[in-house]
Amino acid sequence: MVAFTTKYKPKRLADVVYPDTQTEFDIMSYENAGRFNNIILYGTYGTGKTTIARLMPKAVVDDVDEDNEVDFINGSKVRGIQCIDDIEDFLQLTSWNKKGFKFVIIDEAEQLTKQAQFALKGVMDRFIDDAMFIFTTNHINDLYAGIQSRSEIYLLDPPPVERLVPLVKHVLKCEKLKMSDPQINQFTAKYGTSVRNLLMKLETLTINAKRKASQPPSTPSLSCNTTPNQPTPTSAAITSNPVSCNTTLNQPTPSSAATTSNPVSCNTTLNQPTPSSAAITSNPVSCNTTLNQQTPTSSKQAA
Repeated sequence: MVAFTTKYKPKRLADVVYPDTQTEFDIMSYENAGRFNNIILYGTYGTGKTTIARLMPKAVVDDVDEDNEVDFINGSKVRGIQCIDDIEDFLQLTSWNKKGFKFVIIDEAEQLTKQAQFALKGVMDRFIDDAMFIFTTNHINDLYAGIQSRSEIYLLDPPPVERLVPLVKHVLKCEKLKMSDPQINQFTAKYGTSVRNLLMKLETLTINAKRKASQPPSTPSLSCNTTPNQPTPTSAAITSNPVSCNTTLNQPTPSSAATTSNPVSCNTTLNQPTPSSAAITSNPVSCNTTLNQQTPTSSKQAA
């Protein structure tokens, strides 16, 4: 998955979310070589300073060769006087775009040493007609005053909620997520401390929503041998008295003919009422037990 800070990075100066209308107008005025001054972009982290700096050369001259006519320098990595010598060598090369311009972008320019900053102002003066310097910094007070005096300075504060809401709606639409207007306003107010932070929070929201949607719904499963819609048997029925084999209940003394009459087979239910819980531990009827039978007479025995 592509990071949202890359996926939704502005492609043109017009795509940038600016802090106010005046700043937007001033920066947009550089398009098509409308202006060609050096500029300083300063403000808090994540407000689009580096993004604007990278977009500026193409906005000024649409046929600029960004590989050979734009020199991007990270001031936190290349800090010393040698950096200034390299810039001067770069500016002496021929440019082939229709304006003959070259561009030098110094990101985190306050990280340059004082000696390097002091030497840089001389280079800016020497190439004032065909070189544009673009500086970004989080701490403008650490940037040499001679550089500031040779540049237009723009403050990039975090944009207000109403300027960020269209960006949030655009991302939600692209990611096929739904959110009500009050929810969008609340989300933007909470996480819109910078455009970068807002995009990162939208990325987290999108990942969580898609993960939740991909999970199958949980359904209760029936265990083996379970018959649905049957009432649970009472505890009394579980241990009810079984009728043992060959048990005769309340029968008169059998005659010789009746001796072989139909016996009661095992597990036969004889219209007995469901025993109560008290019957759980009652005495079972053992095999060959005769209940309530009269003692046979000797004559009947002989028979």
